[in-house]
This record gives sequence, structure tokens and C-alpha cells, in this order.
Amino acid sequence: MADEIEWALKERIDLCIPCCYTPTYNVRDDRGTVAKAREVLDRYNIGLWVWPDGSGGANGNGNLLGHEMWKAPVADDKEAYRKLRRDMYDLLWRSCQKPVAFVVFSRYAHRGYGICPPSFKGLAPVVGETAGCLINPEGNSDGMDLLHELGHCAGLDHAAAGDRANFMNEADGRSVITRVQGDAFVRSAFSWSPG
Repeated sequence: MADEIEWALKERIDLCIPCCYTPTYNVRDDRGTVAKAREVLDRYNIGLWVWPDGSGGANGNGNLLGHEMWKAPVADDKEAYRKLRRDMYDLLWRSCQKPVAFVVFSRYAHRGYGICPPSFKGLAPVVGETAGCLINPEGNSDGMDLLHELGHCAGLDHAAAGDRANFMNEADGRSVITRVQGDAFVRSAFSWSPG
């Protein structure tokens, strides 16, 4: 397994994520999940481009989804996910022309610290085919919930997790990405080559 996790891309890519918050996300910031994702990805020469720049807190960063519908936890319902996706696209469409995976920090009815609903797929042509995820205010202590959900956005599942240290595992203690999983990030709809 050591060979699988000791790798780095020759040319750097960025994974692009716009981050938004709903009023139900009642903690001060992203619980360190953005910083943790950046730290782990950087070991493999993968960057994390976040919009708006400096995003990482629900208060005062200008990316709060304030629609009346989002003052309650997001329903585990196809139409609710589609509405949330449209609201994110409306907020983003003039600000970013990069391919993205939407990230919404919110409470939601579905169980889990993070989810990647299929109904977040298929956005407008300007952004391209992409996915998105929701992150709960509570999460695993390893801070890897966001990166784990971005793995789902790239098409990875739990079967690819292998040992506990793998970022696609569901338990605490995750810290590594295999080369095959890194290749999935490179091929994902939300990767961007800055060069």
C-alpha cells in the first residue's frame, strides 16, 4: 500500500469549490474542513480553489443562501436538492467560469456528516456537468468530511477506501489518498489546470 499513497502529480491541478451556507448551519465556520482538505491535497500537488476567496465562515463572507426554504434543514428530497443547486448556481453564475463542485454547509434531513445527493448533478452549460455536496455542522474529528464528499463528487465510493487511513473510509483517522483516487480527482468535472 505504501506505493499507492506515496505519489504526487507532476503538474498541479486545482479542485474548484464554491462554498455557501444556509441559516441552519449554526457553527461559526467550516469546522476546519477546508483547511484540512487543502493540507491533505497539497501533499499530492493538488490545490483547492475556494470561492469566495477566504471562504470558511458563515458570518460576513457574503455567500449565505437566505431563501425562506433554507431556514429549516434541507429535506431529503429530489426537488429540495434541485432547488438548492439552482440557488447556488444563481449566486455563482456571474462570479465564476470554472468547473465546480458545489459545497453547501447546512443542516439536512438525510443522516450523515456529509452527503453527495445525485440530484446535485447536471448544472448549466457555463459550469458544465458537475456535482455537489452538503456538510453538516457536526462531523468527524479528523476534519476530513469535506474531502471525503469531494471524493464522492469525483465518482469514488466507500469500496475504494481500503484501510482506515484512506480518505474515503467513513471512520475517523483518514489522511491519505491513493494514486487511483488522485487520478479520479484529475478526471473530475471540477478539476482545473491553473497553468
